[in-house]
Amino acid sequence: MTPKYKIDLSSSFYGEAIERGLLYVDKTLFIEHVFDNPSKVTLITRPRRMGKTLNMDTLRTFLDPKVESEQLFKGMKIEQSEYYNLQNQHPVIWLSFRTFSDGDPRHIFYSQIRRNVEHYLTEEQYSYDIKGIMEDGVQTSNLLPAVRLLCENIEEVYGKRPVVLIDEYDKLYMDTAKKGGPDYDNAREFTKGIMAPA
Repeated sequence: MTPKYKIDLSSSFYGEAIERGLLYVDKTLFIEHVFDNPSKVTLITRPRRMGKTLNMDTLRTFLDPKVESEQLFKGMKIEQSEYYNLQNQHPVIWLSFRTFSDGDPRHIFYSQIRRNVEHYLTEEQYSYDIKGIMEDGVQTSNLLPAVRLLCENIEEVYGKRPVVLIDEYDKLYMDTAKKGGPDYDNAREFTKGIMAPA
């Protein structure tokens, strides 16, 4: 008898798909592809609903030392890869622009930075800059360089550079480009400030 698979098109979370027994096409060798790529930055451009978020969440789940993921990848293709020993070995900073909207995106960005800080660091491990961000909140002068400052703090604590994943990086641009004006200008400056190299 052919097994019946459950399909949930609303979910983009790898762990949820495996734990709920949802139909999952094994694309875990995407992880191998990421590590074979010598580039420091990888830009993935595909049409909407083509699995970009699911692929990134698969990578995050595989690498995150705070996630117990051994059972989630058992029997998957990545288990045969030379990179399998990297499982749960790299901190991952996950940012999603999916919920960003017109106006001032600083509050959403700050809440995502805070979530990543609290996931990886205890208060005793905060660097001077991260402590300032956490205390001053969205009003901090270090909000735009927060990703770089968090990377530095995490590397200092874990001894490894974190992987930074940015999902829906263009949503803020696309939403505000339709009408232009100050919202688009603010979105452009805000995004440029986040992405700017140190």
